[in-house]
Formats: sequence, structure tokens, C-alpha cells
Amino acid sequence: MNAVPSPRAVAALSIATLLILVAATPAASAAAGGSGASAPVVAGDSPGTDTSPTRIVDGVSIGQQTGTATPANATNATNTSHENPDEVDRDGDAAAVRSALASRLAERLSEGSVRIEQGEYEAARGALDDDYAELLSAYVEVAGDAADASPEAFERAGERQREYAEAAAEFEETYEAYREARRAGNESRARELARELREDGERVNRTGTNLTRSFDAVESTTAANLTDATSSVRNATASVENRTESAVEATFVRTVVEASVARESAAFDDPVGLSGRIATADGDPVANRTVTLVVGERRLRVATDETGAFETTYRPVGIRTGDRSVRVAYRPADDSVFLGANDTVALAVRPTNATVTITASPERAAAGDRIAVTGTVTANGTPVADAPVRVTVGGTTLGVVRTAENGSYRLAASLPASVTAGEATVTAGVDGGDRAVRAGPAEADVTVASTPVTIDANATAPNGSTAVVAGTVETENGDPVTRGAVEISVDGSVVATARLGDDGTFRRLIDLEDAVGEGDGGDGDRSDGSVAIAVSYADPATSLERASATIRVDRDAGDEATTAAIRSALSSVPVLPLGAVVATGIGLAVLIRRDRGTDPVAGAVGGDEATDGDRVGDDAAAGDRSPGRDLLAAARRRHEAGEERAAVETAYRAARRAVAAGEGVSVPATGTHWEVNAAAGRALPAAAADRFERITERYERVAYGDEQASPSAVADLLEDCEALVNAGDADRASDDE
Repeated sequence: MNAVPSPRAVAALSIATLLILVAATPAASAAAGGSGASAPVVAGDSPGTDTSPTRIVDGVSIGQQTGTATPANATNATNTSHENPDEVDRDGDAAAVRSALASRLAERLSEGSVRIEQGEYEAARGALDDDYAELLSAYVEVAGDAADASPEAFERAGERQREYAEAAAEFEETYEAYREARRAGNESRARELARELREDGERVNRTGTNLTRSFDAVESTTAANLTDATSSVRNATASVENRTESAVEATFVRTVVEASVARESAAFDDPVGLSGRIATADGDPVANRTVTLVVGERRLRVATDETGAFETTYRPVGIRTGDRSVRVAYRPADDSVFLGANDTVALAVRPTNATVTITASPERAAAGDRIAVTGTVTANGTPVADAPVRVTVGGTTLGVVRTAENGSYRLAASLPASVTAGEATVTAGVDGGDRAVRAGPAEADVTVASTPVTIDANATAPNGSTAVVAGTVETENGDPVTRGAVEISVDGSVVATARLGDDGTFRRLIDLEDAVGEGDGGDGDRSDGSVAIAVSYADPATSLERASATIRVDRDAGDEATTAAIRSALSSVPVLPLGAVVATGIGLAVLIRRDRGTDPVAGAVGGDEATDGDRVGDDAAAGDRSPGRDLLAAARRRHEAGEERAAVETAYRAARRAVAAGEGVSVPATGTHWEVNAAAGRALPAAAADRFERITERYERVAYGDEQASPSAVADLLEDCEALVNAGDADRASDDE
């Protein structure tokens, strides 16, 4: 191995150079000492004070050792009308510190709200930059179980204000484009943009309502005052509503739709006649047009006559069974002059059993290969359109696809590595057992071939007593292996594991001193000073084959490179005063000395107990709070308040965050919920993967369908989320032991 300057050598060189410069410039030091400038004051340096290390956050000093806090000296504090940091510093009251931090957090929220009202969206986001996160982190430290503290409320308010700022900025961009289209006389484009304005305006209204509710939660659980912030949000929302209404009135002709059914019950195999009329708000018919009606979950094309009347047939498919109030909505084209309208009809929806066919190709595939699943859904010989078909392979969901008008479906996806080698079953069934059309899964068989894996590894020993082992694990096709971890062995004994990142890479610091000589007699430490390090990968829960690689690392190279670098640096240094020479020599002797039992490099990186930050691809959550724990608490509050849809959406976010922090889980940053579910299925134990899939299914039906989540169903979902978060806590606790 070539002896190259290691990080240790660079550090030694830097210290040596610093000592040389200090010793060579006594005049400058004397001048500085005689200038009358006072030495910097460090918190805790004064005689008789606590010398616990502290950090200052926006003018408030947080004690690191005890978890208590006191505001900093007034010279370091930011002025605030809510709390006097000097007074808090004198009495050392933790409650006053909480109040000071809460006031600063509230100020940031108020500033952001005012900026949004003024249309300064970038500045609004700036009010919730990293400083807000640091303030919130400090607030968490001093909050404890105090009744007058609610870190969750502040965190939720910050998240919702970011959402509101994004929604308001998007509305503003659309509004300016709309005005430009009107000025240019492009009425067709103006109508398209006006429809977007309505959607953007609804999002602003929704996120603004959520934000003011979060402000109320902050005020009800802390001493913060967000009255002005609430007023700013309401003013900004009212402005959006007024401009949206003006654009709609100037651009569209309002309509009315009236609908009725031939009878009050329907099933897919017993469709119901639907008739009605579409007219303008003034009574003029929307005549002789082919229009789109959204009836329940179905989109139907119907023709109106000269009076605006229409007739069609409705076959329920994805709507839930039972007594339903089915929406009938007129949906004009984006560039139409007409505005849409809604009506409802009462129907008792009965179930229909359907039949699913399936074909999977190719019949033999390996991980990463594309597999196509096709088939049809029919009921008593009638093709079923718009039916949601879930496709799985080996128990892992590949995706959900809707049938076409002729009842056919097709899904093509990559075969997950989590499907074990051998015979696997592919299934396709109509999703949702309580829907109007029901169908048990059809099955097909495929053979899953094992996939060879290669490991490209390297290692360096910067000081001889520790080594940094890094590399990449890939399939034979060059696809990264993102599931699981590699084992690292020295002299035949496993000394560490390293999780794989989403690009298939790994990195781990190991202790050579303890490992060499304690194995089973392998070819460990040789007389030439090198040691053999083996890296292996095996995951029996996948179709990936075992792989291993062995590398040798020269334990003496690090010290040789360090010595050479220092000698080179000192070769051109002029003669120095004796004191500087002695100081430099002592520093270099300490750095060069091979005291492997107390190696400073190992201490700096943290050894085996603290190398998570040195691994590539780790998704460890910052701080001590469990990933998803705060979101889960928020979901429970929404459930208790009867906000079941919001509870499901928030609970899913909690589960997704907990899963993303799990061992070996590589969640795509912008992946869909089913892509995330597939990633979880590849890495989680079977029980946890099934639990997360249940959560994902419920989330999809609520967020993307018309399902109204029942309180009991939401309670079950929250229990699943709690189990996932608790499992993550247990895993992290075991990692820390």
C-alpha cells in the first residue's frame, strides 16, 4: 500500500505549523497583550460560577450537562418585548427560560405571518430557517414535562406556516399569470388559469385554517401570544378569497346541475338510470354538448339536448356499499366558459362479485428485472371499468392500477429483491373488500432467480490502530444493493456491521488493536505489518446471493506518512526560539507516538460506539426524540378532535418517518406511498412490513379515494403506527447498549 498523508498527518502538520507561527511572532503577541483589549469572557469562567458547558441560542444560554437553561448575558441577547433575558439570568428560573424561548419562537411565527400578508414569501420562509429549528431544539431541552410547554405545538405551527407560505406563493404566481393572460387577450388561457386559481385558493384556505388552529394550540399550551399572527393569516387568506372570487366572476358563467335516479338502489350488475339537466345560473340550457359528469367514483361522458337535459346509466364500482349520498358533478373542460356545479342523489349500493384473470411475464426473473402483470376484471361477463387492482408478488405489493373501459389492466414494475429466490406467487385482486365490486385475487407463478452480488471495498489505517473500511455493494448488473448491512471481519472474527445506503455504499471505522489476534487463527496480522479485513454480505430474506471481499491494509503506512509529512514541513523552517522548539517537539512526539490504547483519532471519530455519523446512507434522526413520535401525538389529537381524515394523513407521515429511520430501510426522498411501502417491505421484518402496508392502504383509500375513515378504523391505524414507532425505539435502544 502506498504511504499517503492521512488525516492524522494533516492534523499534526497543522498543529506544528501553528506552534511555529506563534513562536516566531513574539512581537505581535506582545503588541496584542499590551493593547488593552480584554480577553474574551467564556460562560462559566467567572470565579464561583458553575463551569458546565453552555450554548447560546438567540440570546438564551442552555446548560448542556444538566438540561437546564438560563438566558445569556444581556450583551449577547437579542432584544425582545416579551421577556427580559437579564432578569431570567439573575433568578435562574427554568420556567422563565421556557417563557423566553417560547416568546422568541412566537416572534418568528408572527414575523413569518406578517411577511406572508405583505407578499414577502421568501422572507416568510427565512423567519423559519435553521435558527427556528435551533430555538425549538433548545425549547425541547428545557420543556420536560412542564404543563406550560408544548414543543409539539411549536413544531406543528412551524410546519404549517411553511405549508401556508408555499400555498400563498403558488397562488400569487398563478394569479400573476392569470392577469397577464387577461391583459394579452388570451381568454382560453385565462380560463385555465382561473381554474387553477380556485384550486390554489382552496389550498390557501385549507392550510391557513390549519395554521390558525396551530396558533390556537400554541396559545392554549404556552404563554405565547399569537394574536397578531392569526390576524395576519386571516387577512392574507381573505385577500386570496377576494381575488379568486373576482377572477371567477370575470371569467366564467356559473351553472346549476339537477340530477335524479330511476330508483334508490344500484349494483354493478344492476345499474341505475340517471337523468338530469345542466343550465346556467340564469336558467339558460347548456345545450347540445358532450360533457363530463363525475358520478361517485366514475367519470361518464354524456350528451345534452337542446334543453340541457341528459340521460345515462350508472354502474357503481369503487364506491363503498350501503346507503350513500352519491355526488353528481358537472366538470367542464379547463378552457370552457362554464363553471362546474354539483348535485347529490341517494342510493343504496349493493355489492357485486367479479372475476379476475392474470398473466405474468416473464415466467422467470431476477431482482431488478421488469415483470409485467396483465389481465381482466369482469362481472357476469360484463367488463368492469375503473376497478382498482392490487398486484403483489411473493406477498409484496408491486402497485395498484385501475382497469380500462374494456376491463383490462396492466402493471409493469421491477421485481423487488425482497422476494426470495425460488417459486413465487403473483396475485391480482380488486382492492377494498367493502366496495361495490369485489373480487378475490387471481394467481400466477413465477420463478425468481438468485442475483449475484459484488463488493468493491477498500480500507485505510491512518494510525495503525484503527481502520476506515468503505465500499459499495452492487448486483452483477450494477444496481446498488440498498437493503441490509455488510459484516466486517478481522482475523476471522466479525468486529462490526455497516448499513448500506441508498446508493449501495457503506463506511465504518473499526478497531484493529482489539481485533487482531483474537480470531480463529486466520491470516490476520503478518510480519510485514499488514492485516486482512473481510467484508461480507448475506440476506436470506432476499433473492440476492452471498458475497465477500478481502482486502489487506498496511498498519504502518499511517505513521510513515505522518512522519514524512512533518519532516517535509519542518525542513525549510528557520531556527526558532528554544521554547517554541520544545513545544513543537512535544506536540509532534504525542502525535507520532503509537499509543494504540488511547488513540486520539479513534476518540475523535468515536470508535465502534459512535460511528453512525461516519456511515454512508444512515438515516439516523437528529436529537433524542423518536422519528415520528411527535407526528403520532398530533395524529392522536386530531383523532380525539374528530378530524379523522387529518388523523389518518398525519399518522401515515408518522409511520413513514419511523420506517425511514429503520435499520436498512432506504426510502426514496420523493417516492410515492407504494414505493415507500416497497422499500419498507424489502427491509422490515414481516410483521412490521405487514403493519406498514395496512397503514399505507388505509392512507391511500382516505387520501386518494372517497372513503370516510371511521373512528374505530382510525383507532386501529393509530395502534399500528404506535407499534412501528415503538419498534424503532426498541431497535435504537438496543443499538445504544
